[in-house]
Amino acid sequence: MARRWGILGILGAVALSLALAGCTVQGADGESGSGTNMPADPTQTLQVGDGGTSLCADSAGGGERTFGTPITNTGDSALTLTGTVVDTTMNATLIGTAVLPADGDDAVNTTWSADYPPVLGDDLPEWSTHVPVAGYVLDPGSSAWVAWVIGLDDESTAGSIGGLRVTYRDGDADLTSDVAVVQFGIAPAHDCGF
Repeated sequence: MARRWGILGILGAVALSLALAGCTVQGADGESGSGTNMPADPTQTLQVGDGGTSLCADSAGGGERTFGTPITNTGDSALTLTGTVVDTTMNATLIGTAVLPADGDDAVNTTWSADYPPVLGDDLPEWSTHVPVAGYVLDPGSSAWVAWVIGLDDESTAGSIGGLRVTYRDGDADLTSDVAVVQFGIAPAHDCGF
């Protein structure tokens, strides 16, 4: 009898440890937290970035930069974007966001940075095509970029924003995407400290 309780006890302890393991998210940096360094959740119908990107831009051209993250509707119905969320800021302000619709020739698969207003290369649509995030409809299987315009509060030192996500409506459900980008930063000589 004692042996049977021993096996059941071990099985119970394993089950309990597995259940408790689901309560804490382990980030890529080894710290427990909200999971901002975790890859995108494949069950989300709106895939935004890759969830693990940090990008630092040089502030030599001024304290305002534009960063872009790809978004893709992997679901079967149209999604309506409703806004954006930033979890943290350090010496930086999110000035605004916009969607850059992709035309049929664009490969929407890269995170980028550019001056503001951006002069975008051949691989990206013209800035003049940007539209507000709120109300933008992303059809099933289609992609676009969300552009994040960031300004430094003090141009003599580094600044960053982190935990960027997109809010959207899927049918009757109001949802928030996984973290699109861990951190965007602007600093003299690309010295963001991350």
